[in-house]
Amino acid sequence: AAFFYAQDTATTLDKLRPKLSGTMFQKDLGSLLDKAIRVEALVGPLAQATGLEAQHPGVTVIARRAAHLAKADLASSTVMEMTALAGTMG
Repeated sequence: AAFFYAQDTATTLDKLRPKLSGTMFQKDLGSLLDKAIRVEALVGPLAQATGLEAQHPGVTVIARRAAHLAKADLASSTVMEMTALAGTMG
């Protein structure tokens, strides 16, 4: 696990994000990257609809960035390796 952790900390979530395209989320809904893109697209409309941006100017930019990076950790070597060991490690 230490090897994978060291490998993962040498890269950024931005670089891991494209790898989500290779992981199926759900047959009819596409990959994890497709899901992440949809979530990111919802941030602006939700912030506007709830009045959050009006109450806290600039928060939409921060929330959009968080949504952009959400799920990227699922493409890390550590998570991929631990997923591969599911059922073996208990």
